[in-house]
Parts: sequence; C-alpha cells; structure tokens
Amino acid sequence: GYRTHRVEVARGSVDLLLTLERRAVELDAIVVTGTAGETPVRSLGNTVGSIEAGRIVEVSTAPQVEGLLAGAIPGVSVSFGSGAVGSGANIRIRGAGSLYLNSQPLLYVDGVRVNGDNTDDGGGRVGVGIDGGTPPSRLNDINPQDIESIEVLRGPSASTLYGTEASNGVINIITKRGIRGAPRFALTVRQGGNWLPDPETFYPESFYRCQGYTDSCEPGEVTTFNVLREDRLRNGNVWFRTGHTQGYSGSVAGGSERVRYYFSADWDRDEGILEYNWQNQLRGRANLNWTPSDNLDVTFALSGVRSTLRSASPHQPVSFAILGACAFGLCEDGHPAGQGVNSPSRGYFGYLPEAYEDFLEGTQGVSRSTYSLSATHQSTPWLTQRLTAGVDWTDTRNSELARPVDLGHPFRTGQKTVQQQTTQYLSVDYSATAEAAITDNVSSTTSAGLQYYRKQQEWLWATGRDFPVATLETVGSGAIREADEGFLDNKTLGLYVQQQVGWRDRVYLTGALRGDDNSAFGANYDFVLYPKLSASWVASEESFASGMDWLNDLRLRAAWGRAGQQPDVFASLRTYAPAVGQGATATLRPEGIGNPDIEPEVGTEVEVGFDLGAFSDRLGIEATLYSQTTRNAIVAVPVRPSTGFSGVQFQNLGEVANRGAEFGISAAPLRGKVVALDLSLIAAFNQNEVLALGPTSFLGSVGQMYVEGFPLGSFF
Repeated sequence: GYRTHRVEVARGSVDLLLTLERRAVELDAIVVTGTAGETPVRSLGNTVGSIEAGRIVEVSTAPQVEGLLAGAIPGVSVSFGSGAVGSGANIRIRGAGSLYLNSQPLLYVDGVRVNGDNTDDGGGRVGVGIDGGTPPSRLNDINPQDIESIEVLRGPSASTLYGTEASNGVINIITKRGIRGAPRFALTVRQGGNWLPDPETFYPESFYRCQGYTDSCEPGEVTTFNVLREDRLRNGNVWFRTGHTQGYSGSVAGGSERVRYYFSADWDRDEGILEYNWQNQLRGRANLNWTPSDNLDVTFALSGVRSTLRSASPHQPVSFAILGACAFGLCEDGHPAGQGVNSPSRGYFGYLPEAYEDFLEGTQGVSRSTYSLSATHQSTPWLTQRLTAGVDWTDTRNSELARPVDLGHPFRTGQKTVQQQTTQYLSVDYSATAEAAITDNVSSTTSAGLQYYRKQQEWLWATGRDFPVATLETVGSGAIREADEGFLDNKTLGLYVQQQVGWRDRVYLTGALRGDDNSAFGANYDFVLYPKLSASWVASEESFASGMDWLNDLRLRAAWGRAGQQPDVFASLRTYAPAVGQGATATLRPEGIGNPDIEPEVGTEVEVGFDLGAFSDRLGIEATLYSQTTRNAIVAVPVRPSTGFSGVQFQNLGEVANRGAEFGISAAPLRGKVVALDLSLIAAFNQNEVLALGPTSFLGSVGQMYVEGFPLGSFF
C-alpha cells in the first residue's frame, strides 16, 4: 500500500531517512485469489476490492463487520433491513442472480470456509428474524478489531477458482498476526448510543374518515392520527429510548524470529431503541505463527464466540404495529373490529406495544468455535505449496415464548417454541504454484489445487401451546406438543489448474479451468466445469508514458469467467414422509418428486476496466463495466397431481442478467507528518432483469413476482 523507493549507492555507506508514502493505486499489493504463493494485483485481469480494516478501526468505530463493508467497495451493496440490535444485512455483489437460491457471497477467514449465512434457521421451523425479516448474520460474529484486511472478489470472473457456490462473489477476511519483537498491547473502549430521532415525527401520520361515534370529530371529517403522540398524551406511554452501546477489546502481539503470536479478547453490550432489544457478546482469538525453517511457515488460529440476543423473534415487529396503525380504516372510532382510536387497541394495528415488551420473548444464544491450520512450504525457489484445513462449528438455540396473557396477541393461550441447531463447515484445501523464467522477458506461473468442502446441519425443533397456568413457560407445559428433527449433508470436491504468462512484468495473460462435483447434483448429472480467461496490461510502464509526469500508474484489464451455485440439498431426491395409514398403522406418503437431472446454476461474466494513479499518487481512479448472466437458474415448477406427488419440482429453466458499472475515486490532498486527509467516493449502477422462466412468463401471485423483462422480485 506504499510507494516503492529505489536508492542507488555508488560506494561506501550512506545514512538515509526514508518516509514511505501511500499509493492511490496499489498495483504491487498482494491479494488472496485461491492459489498458493503471492498474487500481485498487477497480474489480475479482474478487480479485487480491498479494505484496510486494521487501519480503519484505529481511527473510527466499527461495531460490526458489515459496517466495514458498507459503502467501501463499488458494486458491493449492504442493505440493512432495520436498526434493531443484532439484525443482519443483505449483502449483494453486482446484484442478485438466482430466483430460488441464496444470493449471499461466500465467506472465508484465513483461507478457511466459514459460516456467513443470515438465514441460518434450520429449515425455517423457528423464525429468528428481528422485526419480521432481518435475521442475525453470522458474519457479525467476527470481531472487527481482529481483522487486518478484507478482500472481495466480485462476480464469477474473479471467483472461478472457488467453484460451486462462488457465483455470488467471495469475501476473504485476513486476521491480524503476531510481530517480531517485544509484546505490544492495545486496548479499545467503545461507547455510544442507539436512538430514533423524534419517533413521533419519524413515522408518518395516518388519516381516517370520522364516523361520528364519539364527540372527538364530526361525521365525515377527515382526521389525522399519530398513534405514538396519542398514546403518550392519553396514557403516558413512551416506547422508544436511547440504548447504551459499549465494547471493551484488548490484544497483545509479539514474538521471535521463529514464533509469533496474537491474542485478543473483547466483550460487547449493545442495547437497542426498545427496552427488550439487546445483545451480549464475548469473543476471543489466538493466532500463532511458527517458522521452523526459512522455507516453512505454519499458522494455527483459534477463535470463539458466545453471545445472547434478545428480540430474535419475528412476532415482535413494533415498527410494523406503528406503521400499520390506522391501516385499512382501523382508526375509525367505533370500528367494528374493535381496533379504533377509542377501542382497547388504542389505534395500534394487530398488537399492543406492551405485548412485545412484557409478554413476548424471543432469544437467540450462539456458541461458536473456529479452528484452522495452514502450512506453506517453499520446496524450491520456484515451487510453493500450501495446505489449509479448518472447521467452523456453530451451535444456535432459538427460542420464542408467548405468555398466556390476552393483550391482542393471537397466542393468548400461551405458546413456546425452541430449536437447537448445529452447523458445521469443514474444508481442506491444497494448492501449489510453480514459477519459472522462460526468457529474460517472459515468465510463467502455473498453479493447481484440490479442495474438499462439507457442510453438515442438524436441528431439533419442539413447540408446546395452550398453557393451563400462566406461570408455566416450557414446551412440556403445553397441552398440545409437537416435535421434529432434521439433518442435511452437502459435499463438494473441486480441482483446478491455472496458467499465467507474463511479459516484462507488465503484460499478463491468465487461463484457468476448475471442475466440481457436488452431492446435490442430480444422479444423471456428473460434474461441472468453470473456465476463466483474463488479461492485464500495466501501460504506465511502457516507453510512451515516460513523458507523462502527472501519470504514476495506468493498468488496463479484462476478464471472462464462470462460477456456479449448487441446488438445494434435497432438490434431486425423491422423498417420502411418514403418515398414519389404515388401522392406525405407520406408512409412507409421497412428499417430494425430486429431479435426477438437476444441475447447478452457472453464472458467466465479462468485465473490463482500468486503474489509474496520478499526481504523485494523490489521486486514484478505478472504473469497471461488467455483464453477467446466470443460466440454468432453478425454477420451482408445480407438480402434476397425476404423479401422486404434491408441491413443486425444481428445474433448470430460468435465466437472469446483471449489467452495470462501478467507479471509485480516492484522493489524498493533505499528507503531513502530523495530519493527513484521505477522501474516497464510490458509485455503482446495476440493471437486473429476468430473461427467461421456462414455460411461463411470470411466477408468483399478486404483489411481488418474477416476471420476464423485469428485475427479480418486482412488485405489481
């Protein structure tokens, strides 16, 4: 990230004081691309977004990793669904390309695949969404203080080597490492507040036509109604508050020439704008580097998270109750449904606020551990090998309790639902890179690798309802009880080979091919191939640019590549469900018809662009155009009743396009020894369109639908 200084000394010795200056365009930076060894940015035909997280958190607060990503990289959209504590965000890289499958990018930490889902709900038996649709994200289990840098591979052309599931892009997180020398200690204290500015004016007022049942208005008069203001003036109720957020983090780093260490621990307590919305989080990390010889480096990492989140329930959307107040004429005084202004509902829609605070309780407890081991061996000056293995284990307990008190809630007789879920990610990755100088001007870099990845998930679900006594709050206390158990297992085996040719360290041509087999592929489908081609030219090092004193760096780049996403685990399988047969005997009934021909969705992308650094690296510009098409998109097709099966069959019938442009400008107008000023501006444009849906031109019902010629999930 700094400019290179070249010093020539004719003879003798010279004392020098060199001041390193930051670069606007980091062509010599090293990034993670999936291969062993170093990959300089100048050799890549696609753009890689980079965030210097370690530098950012030194000068600004970042309570969550999603906050580091928001607004930092062109083309990376981080959409927060609510301001509730613990809620996650939807991350989209260059738009969404799937009608049915998840569009979240893959998450890697120090080369190990980990759980980064925000839909980790074990088949949806217990909703863990906060405010009705923004579930917690496992990405935010990571402590931002432990992150050195974040690199984002945008689109299939950049993520080809990651294969199946990588069409949505890849987020690589590199954590901090130990340093040689005496121990260095760091302590961070974070204090803040969460509040909603003037809630009574934040939400729009409602209108209704007075019916004249009371003396508050004339019949036919159009009257405004502010449910929060009226509740405060009439009853003295104030539901929103300023929640206290606080965090305490400490770390120590040091070591010798052979052994280096980094240890950290932090505790966070975040309170939301509502009394019952809070989260406690305790995290720790240990990174050890061992260098037994000059050509071998071994890294071991261990991290743990323990957290408790209150309000992890879709039945507690206070904002919905406020926004829905007086909807559909419910504010009418004397409304027949008993939800009018002067009714027991006080004008609230659906539920009363006190029902959320006192009689509804949703919690999520998380216990998570991640282990990784990586060994990099430089067998010869031209051959580098790397073996990385890791496991990410997450145990989640979701609980929803509706106490048996009649305050307008539909579960007035009481209900308790609990789900215990375990999710495990296991990955093993071997890669080797061989470098050779064919001539004085031509270099060759050959890489190959093998990756095994496995995701296992199992859950237990139980619910009990109709409590005989109000003080009972367990599943076993319900007069009616249900239980279920589920398990899924998904495996991927991938192999890739990549060849790169460089000319005079300024022109690079790269070709790669990856093949994957996944356990979710149909029985009649063998494996999938993902090719890649790219080119990079550092034009600023050509002779014609030597006279341009204002120009520091100029790189032209282009890339084409493919990556995929596998079907749902059970999409290819014909399944049967237990049922009660004749004479009360156990039997089976048809459930899912399956599709033995199901294939992965395949995203194909072309991108072109340039990177420019000018005026002594005080100005940097990045520009990219891309066109991406997802073919074989999975569509849910209704099953014909004559087959004996119900529901839908998943078929590869759809096609979705994403086209857009990305721009980034960075500037350093002030570089002083004491004060420095860095400025950045990013802009991204995306056009999403459903190109094909198979035999029909639309899917869905009135409202949000998939329609050919329109973006995914358009409203009609």
